[in-house]
Amino acid sequence: MVLASLVFCPSCGSMLLAANVLALSGRKYLRAAVLQGTTPLLAVVLASWP
Repeated sequence: MVLASLVFCPSCGSMLLAANVLALSGRKYLRAAVLQGTTPLLAVVLASWP
C-alpha cells in the first residue's frame, strides 16, 4: 500500500530520499533532514492509511 501511494506521489518519495541523503551527509544537517522529510513521510503514511 505504501508503494501505491509513492507511485501516485513520486515527489514525496524523492523528498524522502533527499532527506535521507541530507541526514547521512553529517550530523549538522540532521535538523534540516528532519524538517525536509517530515511532511512527505506524513503524506505517504496518510495516503496509505486504509
